[in-house]
Amino acid sequence: AILFPFLCVFNTGTASSVSIPDSIKIIGEEAFAGNTTLTSINLGKNVTEIEYGAFKNCTYLNNITIPDTVTSIGNGAFTNNTSLKKITLPKNLESLGSGVFAGCDKLNTITVPKENTNFIFEKNVLYNKDKSVIYCFTEGAKSTSFSMPNSVIDIDEYAFWGNDSLKEIILSTNLLEIPSYAFSN
Repeated sequence: AILFPFLCVFNTGTASSVSIPDSIKIIGEEAFAGNTTLTSINLGKNVTEIEYGAFKNCTYLNNITIPDTVTSIGNGAFTNNTSLKKITLPKNLESLGSGVFAGCDKLNTITVPKENTNFIFEKNVLYNKDKSVIYCFTEGAKSTSFSMPNSVIDIDEYAFWGNDSLKEIILSTNLLEIPSYAFSN
């Protein structure tokens, strides 16, 4: 089963806390996008995928429980969630889209379970496991400088989006290119 916006009253509803039934496997594109009353969501224990923008612009969302069954989180899934301070990624997460946490200006902690073999969070940065890709530099940490490890060869689009605290970034000597919007806003 897929939860799509047209099947879901949550994106314009008034509930502040929602629990997704275990029968749902996919949270569809923009299913909860723009919901300004939602503060807490508990995804059902059988969800495997969170699609594009599923929770974008949920400005009061500050508590998300993602089950370990989730293997894929799509582009911009949590973009502009300005109340989100911390999140725990699932241990089975394999794929993370671009700009998943762009505009989450209070986000300062991303917990990656030790069982997850694909990602690591270290010193305000979400990397792939070998630190060759930067997915997100958390804005909530309010760091003023960042020295990129030389293991980094790729920066994800929107990785530093909206980070107005950073004044200095020392790039990796092995960086191949800087993608569009990596340092925007």
